[in-house]
Amino acid sequence: LSVRLMALGCALLALWLVLGLPTAVAATMTHGQASYRFRDLGVAVLRSRFGELLWPRPVYERVHGGGPATLAPQDGAVGLAAGRMTLGVHLIAGYLAAKLAFDEVVEVMGRFAGYVPSKRAILGIVDRLGPLGARLLANMPVPDDDGEVLVIQNDDKGAPMLGKSEHAKRCKPHKKKGKDRQGARGERRRKRHANPRARRPKGKKSKNARMSKVFSIYTLRRNKDGTLDGPINKRVLATFGSRRQAFAMALTEALKRGYRHKPTYFLADGSRAIWTLRRAFFPLAPPCIDW
Repeated sequence: LSVRLMALGCALLALWLVLGLPTAVAATMTHGQASYRFRDLGVAVLRSRFGELLWPRPVYERVHGGGPATLAPQDGAVGLAAGRMTLGVHLIAGYLAAKLAFDEVVEVMGRFAGYVPSKRAILGIVDRLGPLGARLLANMPVPDDDGEVLVIQNDDKGAPMLGKSEHAKRCKPHKKKGKDRQGARGERRRKRHANPRARRPKGKKSKNARMSKVFSIYTLRRNKDGTLDGPINKRVLATFGSRRQAFAMALTEALKRGYRHKPTYFLADGSRAIWTLRRAFFPLAPPCIDW
């Protein structure tokens, strides 16, 4: 029944898409500084929570200027997110990734959805939940009750990527250790021989997490006696992309919160990569070492 309902959902979605196609299209169009001309009806794969379906829509090819080689304006008109997925796929994948380890999202989503993104696609979905989510974060107003001192904190955090084998080992019940030290040592030796550990290949990291770059930006309020209260209005920004991309996101938020006008402090650990980019993006913020 579930399989037939998914097929019915794909058929209804395909019917809605075809009925929404324009009866006439312009011969030429402009996008940015590039000019395009109509090529044909290109068939593409649309990925929805019901499953994948083929969708013919107008496709334009670039004839002048810089920009994408081809454009399909109808993709944006129906509200498709990155990867030509519906926003529903992005939302459910992002919600599950926030609740589960990344390795389990594909398995859980496959139980009730007709289409499941790859692990790499899920990382991209979490990184930027569609154009609507990114636009919402960029347009959030500055809080009215912000403090007088701005603090910018940077660190790396790991998103859990625990595999089934490692998870099974960690779920084993722990036995109480005996008082006999010689017997306990023999028990550990027997366990090592029964479960030999494979040597880790050269260059493979020991951590089972996908590291993300995280910024925490907040303010401190100065009291009448000179002490500071906080954090106030903490905003957390994170990305699986490059560290420079994370710093660019943080600079945009910091400028909105009063960087260059408020006393600002930059807090991070001893990573050299962080301090190199700190000099480029936040030269006016005195550095503080997080021990």
